[in-house]
Amino acid sequence: MSKVKALSAEFKPKTVPIVDSNNSALLDSLQYPIYICAYPKGIKVLIRSGHMRLENGEIVRNMELKNKLSKLLEKSRRIKVTLECVISTTPGVSTEETFVYDTLREMSSSVEDLNCTIVDMVFEHSPETLDFGARLYSLKALFRPEEIGNFPKVINFVLATSKKEFENLILVYNVLDSCNEFIVASPKSRYKFGDIEELFSDNGGIAKINTKLLFSGKVLSIEPKVCNIRGKDTYIARSIKVQYKDTTLEIEIDSKSIIMGAKIWENKGSLIGQNALFSGTLIPGYSYPKYRSFVRFEKLK
Repeated sequence: MSKVKALSAEFKPKTVPIVDSNNSALLDSLQYPIYICAYPKGIKVLIRSGHMRLENGEIVRNMELKNKLSKLLEKSRRIKVTLECVISTTPGVSTEETFVYDTLREMSSSVEDLNCTIVDMVFEHSPETLDFGARLYSLKALFRPEEIGNFPKVINFVLATSKKEFENLILVYNVLDSCNEFIVASPKSRYKFGDIEELFSDNGGIAKINTKLLFSGKVLSIEPKVCNIRGKDTYIARSIKVQYKDTTLEIEIDSKSIIMGAKIWENKGSLIGQNALFSGTLIPGYSYPKYRSFVRFEKLK
């Protein structure tokens, strides 16, 4: 029986590697059930024994943040866990990492525009005992708002039991929350010390995926609609049809401005045959982006 290793004194737990991937082959290889969550953009902070540090070991100096997380810091000390948190900005505030870094490093900077999300945990004296599903359950049970306050939030992973559920969750996140970066994790994933495990093997795995990518297709046609502008019926572009690989895709542009729609329709003769760039969502089982949004036209060189 192998001896369980405790966390190192360097304060650097080695987690199951997060694999960054936009590869559709990875999405097709997912094994269900699987956890999925829109992942907050920000800076990872480790909380251990009542102290906060960045991944590189640098101490978080901000006193206002420490005060807002005082109950969380105390509980981490009391029950001997290391917490992984992501410090991010609230919507509408600068998303630059330097903004968050500077705030964490300054003792007196305001944290009014910051959020704290608890994304994972490990018990310090038995780091390999809990798989990912058990860790999520423990996070929700141990760190309830009535105990730690409302500032730190526990990340909200959802368990998808099939490819169809996974597809629906991706679309909901895209449409309702404008999210396109996700973490997917096998319920069996564990903290690991040493060798990198094979992603999504029998032992599980964790991957970061960006489902919204840029694609290009040749414009085949521009579809019109009638719009009443200042009491006058005017033709504007409703959608464009493009050739993407062996598939004809229709891309709605209704969400764009009326002026843009009118200009596109007015110049349809010169636009047909050019390339159109559009963002889209890659999900398992599809060779083309399922959810699409027009970006711009791109003249052929």
